[in-house]
Amino acid sequence: MLMPHPVQLWLLKSLPVASDRPIDYRPEIDGLRAIAVMAVVLFHFQLGCNGGYLGVDIFFVISGYLISRNICNSLETGSFTVGGFLERRVRRIVPAAVVLIFTVLIAGWVILYPAELSELGIAALAQCIGVSNFFYWWKTKYFSVTAEEMPLLHTWSLSLEEQFYLILPLVLVPLFRLGMMRRRALVVATLLMLIAMSACIRLFGDWSFPTLAFYGLPSRLWEFLCGALIIFVPAVPLRMRLWQECLSLCGVCLIIAGLLLCDFNDFGGAFWICGGTGLFIWSNARRTICGALLSVFPIRLLGLMSYSLYLWHWPWMAFGKYSLMGVVPDFSARVSMLFASLLCGLVSWKLVEQPFRLRRLAAGEREMFIASGAAVAALIVCGLALYITSGFPHRLSARALQIIGARNQIGIINELTAQDVSEDKVTSIGELSEELSPRVLVWGDSHAMAILPAVDTLLKENGISGLAATHSGVAPVLNWCSDREPKKEEQKAFNDAVFDYIRRQGIEDVVLSCWWDGYSLSGGGASNFLPSLCDTVRRLSNCRIRTWVVLDVPTYSIDVPRAIASNFPESYFAAHGGTPVASRPQQITHPDRIAELKAAGARIIDPRPRFLDSRKRSYVVRAGGHVLYRDDNHLTPSGAKIMLLPLLRDEIIPDRTGVAPDPRP
Repeated sequence: MLMPHPVQLWLLKSLPVASDRPIDYRPEIDGLRAIAVMAVVLFHFQLGCNGGYLGVDIFFVISGYLISRNICNSLETGSFTVGGFLERRVRRIVPAAVVLIFTVLIAGWVILYPAELSELGIAALAQCIGVSNFFYWWKTKYFSVTAEEMPLLHTWSLSLEEQFYLILPLVLVPLFRLGMMRRRALVVATLLMLIAMSACIRLFGDWSFPTLAFYGLPSRLWEFLCGALIIFVPAVPLRMRLWQECLSLCGVCLIIAGLLLCDFNDFGGAFWICGGTGLFIWSNARRTICGALLSVFPIRLLGLMSYSLYLWHWPWMAFGKYSLMGVVPDFSARVSMLFASLLCGLVSWKLVEQPFRLRRLAAGEREMFIASGAAVAALIVCGLALYITSGFPHRLSARALQIIGARNQIGIINELTAQDVSEDKVTSIGELSEELSPRVLVWGDSHAMAILPAVDTLLKENGISGLAATHSGVAPVLNWCSDREPKKEEQKAFNDAVFDYIRRQGIEDVVLSCWWDGYSLSGGGASNFLPSLCDTVRRLSNCRIRTWVVLDVPTYSIDVPRAIASNFPESYFAAHGGTPVASRPQQITHPDRIAELKAAGARIIDPRPRFLDSRKRSYVVRAGGHVLYRDDNHLTPSGAKIMLLPLLRDEIIPDRTGVAPDPRP
């Protein structure tokens, strides 16, 4: 007789036995968890599975089903207590999460710079109090740290589940006490109504407030309720065995199709994934062939450790990308991270999850609350300490702090709306004097904000009054907006208001600046971007307004200040945007596009040659002892003055002092 391998024995000892399993343990659901977690992991590690982010939606449906079923069963048997319910949720979630967060904080102390470590501290605090989804909704906005480098970003889904756990008993317990739970048709109708309302919030949110719709519970509640709905729908009759098999297979096919084919944040994909998951769970009330396949030991084991694997996989990628200054690790590194995540997940499941879930540690309810409360309190203290001290900057050398400080040199932030412009609430730059009428206006996005220190200095040197009309993410192009932009009409209204303001105020010179490549190469209306820009220049020129187009400065795919502070070699900068390359036809810098702009009446200012080193081969990132960039594409105020001010003096001032037509009627 063959003896089991020691590793098999080690794993088998941790598989739940009958007394430890929930009522009517269903191993195929663990198989479903395996599909969900591997989809998420492969998506995050960029190893295929385009719709893998939808694995989280599968988890939400499973949670809605299992938690609703367990509460209903406990209510029917009279064993439900709020304390017992919360204790089981704490036992399931807290131990593995606490170990993961402590480990991430230690790694962050070693790897992260002060700003990121401080932010990590507050992220840990947010997760401890169950609001990390709101924290990341707040943080993942413009000018925030890159989301993909946040080591605890994935905990937003845990907070959503925790919020659902708090809400569900408040709904089910009163319904049971009132006897309404036995009226299945009424419960199903109510759940369908709530699902429809939540789905409508998600659909509307995807267009109007996409970040909140992604992270918020109201727009995600329908996914949990899809799982809850299953327990109130009668099972497929025994005589319809063939239908049961077909429905189970259909559910699996919907899941796989969604995971492989859907685009990011596609509501349609979430709809099919949640529908497929619900269909599979419902049709497997009695085991089907698909259910049996998902119940085999290797798949089921992966599902059992899915929570720990989900917790541990993301920090590997986040820290890896952060260490490479925002560059995605290469294929071999990502595969290595995948195996490291599997190992960490397995160890966490075996040594952390199971001892608590099988009640080998903190066996009683009181002991569990005390242990988890102490651990969470310790995490809160650590998180607050990191936040209050701004990430313990004294860990670093004075040189590193000076260099990394360039990231805080934002300069002039000028976020205007169409209403602001219509009400003449435009930011003044240059010579501030009531006797002078503004003659120069800077129009553009955050790149225009970045050059304002140079323009402001130029105007002050020459006693000229100017204005700035800028808004992040809005190109200074009339009648154009990216097809992927949810607030199209607002952006078009802003640009229309700026154009009307320019004509109304008698502006003589308009400086257009934005991240041209970001709009002309990003898809979603990019093909119309350059023609629309030429039309904008033409309309300004027809109003006898000199129009200056400031081209992009050299941009990088890495965080420049962090790379300098980390002593990365020049070759690394050169490999990630630091060398001149030939322009593509879709770029504004292509000779044909430059010719079109000049024909429309534009005056071109190209700052790139000024960034070339003495050999004319590579672009510089430091000059005069100053770091020129505050991230990968925005100049610091010092960088703008050092690199652009001499160029603006040479281009704009001589042109203004010459004989120019009077733009006013």
